[in-house]
Amino acid sequence: MPSGAQPVARPLPVALAAAALVLGTTVVGRSATHHSFGYFTRDPAAVTGEHVYLGMVSVFGLFGWCVAAVCLAAAGRLATLRGAATRRIPLAVGAIAVAYLLFDDAFQLHDGLYPSLGVSDHVTEPIYVLVTGVLLYRGRRFLEETDWRLLVIAGCFFAVSVTSDVITDNLRLVILEDGAKLCGILTLAAYGAQTLLDEARLSVGLGSLVGRGVRG
Repeated sequence: MPSGAQPVARPLPVALAAAALVLGTTVVGRSATHHSFGYFTRDPAAVTGEHVYLGMVSVFGLFGWCVAAVCLAAAGRLATLRGAATRRIPLAVGAIAVAYLLFDDAFQLHDGLYPSLGVSDHVTEPIYVLVTGVLLYRGRRFLEETDWRLLVIAGCFFAVSVTSDVITDNLRLVILEDGAKLCGILTLAAYGAQTLLDEARLSVGLGSLVGRGVRG
């Protein structure tokens, strides 16, 4: 590490702490449900004895959430390094929001956990929409500087998915609900990747200007 550099976080302790947190949750889950450790650690297909492509579309959706969250977080970090606070904050908020949606999707918070606590998904989904609208409105100036059209397209896909979920339980239309959701997630991931690329270009451009000034 260069002399005088201050590390943001030490990777190994952070990685081990995250692993310990997950495994500790597994121990708590086993004690609370009396399931085996394998029930929590193995792939769903292995536990159920189904084919490996069980939940394939959902898994790809989780990949998409991850890509979107990581790209927005990385873009926020680049913005921080070049002192662009007006871009850093909305990028950080976006990364946190997408990370939450990742956990919601992975662990079915609005379909399972919240209803078990007495909060219906017919309540949580409008709340999600309202919070999303507020965040988009507050960050509208930042969004104007990005490829906001991708966000609009992603929002349209999510709207189709949510509408399909609300108005019908017909299993024949599940491809419409889940397919539109997947398209929305991957479009959001594309937005995150494009935003990261744009932030990298801005950072490289700033570095070039600074270098020219030093040489001058």
